[in-house]
Amino acid sequence: MKLTGKEVKRRLIKFWSYMEKHPDLTWKHQAPHQIYRLVEHFIHGCPACSYFKSCTICFLHTIYNMQGGSKIRVCGLYCKWSRAKSPEGRALWAGRIVKRTEKWNPEKEG
Repeated sequence: MKLTGKEVKRRLIKFWSYMEKHPDLTWKHQAPHQIYRLVEHFIHGCPACSYFKSCTICFLHTIYNMQGGSKIRVCGLYCKWSRAKSPEGRALWAGRIVKRTEKWNPEKEG
């Protein structure tokens, strides 16, 4: 099933909003089935990277300008959520994922 960017955005916001409210969950698959099924078919750890089929263009990653003018994308918000050691940290990063996803314009991304 090929999802549109608009549908991916809707699913990501719904899923990560749930994870923000339930920071005791440390894995995506711990969410109730009706919530987890929103992202379960994505093959990458980060559902947004899975949609793009690449972490290098995922909007959840951070772009740094390197010396010499080159740019590099590094560990994104999903990575920070997955590495968080506390419920407070997971809530923080899940909330940031929601905010960044809300700003994402799938029609502009291609």
